[in-house]
Amino acid sequence: MKSVLFQIINNKQKISFLLICLLMFFPMFEVKTNSKIILFFFIFSVVLNFKTGINSIKNSTIHGLVINSLFFLLLVVSIFYTSDKNTGFKIITRQLSFVLFPIIIFHFINLTKKQLIILAKLFVIANLLSVIYLYIKLSKNVSVLEVATSNFDFRSIINAGTYKDWHPTYISAFILTSIILLIEYCYNVNKNAYKILATVLVVVFSLFLFMLNSRAVVYSYIIIIPLYLFIKTKTLKGRIIFLLLFIPFLVGFYYLLMNNFSLNYRLVLQLEKVYAWFTDATVSTSGIDVRYFINQCNTNLFLNNPFLGYGIGDVSYNLSNCYLDMEFIELYENNLNTHNNYFYLLLSGGLITLCAFLVLVINNMVLSLKTKNYAYFFFLMLLMVVFLTETFFERLNGIIFFSAFNSLFYYYVTNSQKLNNEY
Repeated sequence: MKSVLFQIINNKQKISFLLICLLMFFPMFEVKTNSKIILFFFIFSVVLNFKTGINSIKNSTIHGLVINSLFFLLLVVSIFYTSDKNTGFKIITRQLSFVLFPIIIFHFINLTKKQLIILAKLFVIANLLSVIYLYIKLSKNVSVLEVATSNFDFRSIINAGTYKDWHPTYISAFILTSIILLIEYCYNVNKNAYKILATVLVVVFSLFLFMLNSRAVVYSYIIIIPLYLFIKTKTLKGRIIFLLLFIPFLVGFYYLLMNNFSLNYRLVLQLEKVYAWFTDATVSTSGIDVRYFINQCNTNLFLNNPFLGYGIGDVSYNLSNCYLDMEFIELYENNLNTHNNYFYLLLSGGLITLCAFLVLVINNMVLSLKTKNYAYFFFLMLLMVVFLTETFFERLNGIIFFSAFNSLFYYYVTNSQKLNNEY
């Protein structure tokens, strides 16, 4: 009887695991498809594992659940004082993953270390397929080799196409996370053939990431990858060799940066424009300077209502009004969002919501360092940089990416001893 009961429970867990496996391919799918997969994953996980989940919530602490979802619960509260409740409900519905992923992963399904590794591999495969797909699409209209050797201007080609709901910064963030996972895999796998394969994929992903030329992600890459490799190299001899190899890499990258117009324009000249914001230099109305005007409105709106914000349904409306009041007509016509995830939280739910989110990040970063899970630490670091330039929580892919991976990493570091014993 017990063996039959165990088999039934095990089969229920398998269904949930298969659905989350499918969800790891979210970078390739359209928004509608991802929405359906998420819905099925949540429903089946709760219905099939209802008793297990309820017992887990009753018998264990919900500290992790509170830490990882409090900021979202505060956004839900903001609906009560937002004037555009219809928009607020639509946004909250799209963001339900922020609370549902932690609930399901922490309490309703029991993932093993082997299953977590499988999920990581599937995500890497999904991004590899995305890169191949984009390469094929792009090569139909332009010589990819010519673009790569001349100006790395894949970005404008992608923006001009209609490749699903993809955005260069989001694709780049997914690719850099794949690189982090591959490096972790390289240091943990024993077979040289697998190490070589992982290294080749890191090189392929790195080249494509630079071709996409997302400022925030490229800056993150330059900081994260050398630091990550240095930390993962344990021996003194290995670290000396790494530093000796790193010097010619820096020289080569500097040469590429100075001689490639697209990279130089986005990574150097645009950064100089940001510096000019703090001087008396003239600010233009194009390129990165557009963010200067956006942040003027972000700042003004925040200072007018710092503690509670305007409610999640009224952020766009208030920004548009600010653009009109300050005569930023182009920004108004394009209905540009905050282009900063921190300001998005501030304007939606005020300082209390942003503080709750920062508690999540700081707590999980400290936890990742305590458990020496540097992949988790650098994943969070990457997002903290990207959040400075993108309203990451407005797109479904951004919501899935953060909520799923943050929950999976947190689940691993808080259960690492048990998972390692089972593996």
